[in-house]
Amino acid sequence: MAFTGPYPTVFGGNTPAMLISATTFAGGVTNVGTIGSGGISVISSTLLSGGVVDTGVISGGIKVDARSRIVGSGGAAIDVHDITMFAGGISNGGALAAGLSLDGIRVASFAEIMPLLTTPPRKEATPPMSTPGRGTRARTSTCRPPRPACRRPRGGDA
Repeated sequence: MAFTGPYPTVFGGNTPAMLISATTFAGGVTNVGTIGSGGISVISSTLLSGGVVDTGVISGGIKVDARSRIVGSGGAAIDVHDITMFAGGISNGGALAAGLSLDGIRVASFAEIMPLLTTPPRKEATPPMSTPGRGTRARTSTCRPPRPACRRPRGGDA
């Protein structure tokens, strides 16, 4: 059975999931225990200060739905640090407001981490073209600035 509160809390137990649903409270949620494959789910809730902090074990990640808001008054809204294992990723559809750290999501100091942030894959950037002799690709243009010979004559001087 999932842990459902009371909130705010410092959770030090063992549970298959943590559910924060349809609630508003001042303070944070800190995990120093073990949360299983259900992870932490924030649904239709507002955490007014303190954010979500994980220094324990989470196997099912952290999920925030579109109707939720998390404020990290003194630090990040979601802070995962000094952990031994984290899996399941961090998925945010809601609003995260950073505190003094200016980090919406902070991840630091971990021993083992599975795929953490769920973001769409990035397209590879095309390398910039370089001038001959300075890179591997030459420009295809016949007009290479700033050569004056490439300027077009004005008026009827054609």
